[in-house]
Amino acid sequence: MRLLAWSLGILGVACVLLPCSGCGPATGSDSEQRVTFDDWMPGKPLESERERPYTEQLDPVQIFSTSCAGCHGEDGRLGPAPPIHDPIFLKIYSPDLMQAILAGGRSEGLMPAFSPNHTGGLTDQQRVVLVKSIWKRWGQATQLPANIPPYRAHASGAAGAGKSIFAAACSRCHGDAGKGGSAGALNNRAFLELVSDQLLRRIMITGRPDLGCPNFEQSGTESSLGRPLTGTDIANVVALFGEWRSKEEKELIDGP
Repeated sequence: MRLLAWSLGILGVACVLLPCSGCGPATGSDSEQRVTFDDWMPGKPLESERERPYTEQLDPVQIFSTSCAGCHGEDGRLGPAPPIHDPIFLKIYSPDLMQAILAGGRSEGLMPAFSPNHTGGLTDQQRVVLVKSIWKRWGQATQLPANIPPYRAHASGAAGAGKSIFAAACSRCHGDAGKGGSAGALNNRAFLELVSDQLLRRIMITGRPDLGCPNFEQSGTESSLGRPLTGTDIANVVALFGEWRSKEEKELIDGP
């Protein structure tokens, strides 16, 4: 009984004192003052301090860091996937196409979909602010090469012609027939199972400036060709890669 009486007494004192605690100086903005007992309790954050769902994140830098940097690098380069921080790429690509790829991913590659119905997806608004930010941050180069080949090939290439282009412009780094050199082998199953024809074309156009791989202009002018690679040259080399692929690799790359 004594314990019960003591507990009731403590509870009564608390009921008298605690309501007064909310009468102290309020903190936060006028719209966020902690003026009730519930709002005053220690550890309860202001509304502006609360952890928000990721779907409400509209800072494009934070969105890129969370959803894109793991593959494309924290600054849009030096990641396992091709760099986004590349003015030549952003010149030949389009915001609308990037929006479509973000929403649906790539069936012929490792790029996942980021539509809202996918795990880790982005809302329509998040994708819009992200894409706008990418062009604003990384697409403002003052000087670009002339006559950049288009992102998409207009016609299939010829592997025979591609062999001579590869020997002139690519073999000094990647070895004869792509079997390996200072920059590694391209004509091997591990590589050919990971890359699509479109990715090969993109890298031949833009290079990988973050890794020292030359772009179409550098590859051609620094070779025995003495001129930039054309869109047809690149299509021919991509066709050569097609000959290097096995039937199983072609089926894997072609996708559903």
